[in-house]
Amino acid sequence: MDYPRDFPEHLKRKVDAAMHAAEIQFIDAKKELPEGHFEAFADRLILRYVETVFFGFATQAVEAGREGIWDGERIRQALEDF
Repeated sequence: MDYPRDFPEHLKRKVDAAMHAAEIQFIDAKKELPEGHFEAFADRLILRYVETVFFGFATQAVEAGREGIWDGERIRQALEDF
């Protein structure tokens, strides 16, 4: 994943963990689908993946704000860019 250049290094691990969990959830859900049904459920599975990763990043961006590293404007910009 390409993080913003000023994203705090110590917060990346939790975002990476959220991404990893999203990947496992996606793969497991795909395996549970009946043969030939992926296309019917692809949008839902992909949306769940994207939401999980986004909220993982957003949570850590807010943490950067709590720690005084980013201000509100920087958090909003990072979320918009993400």
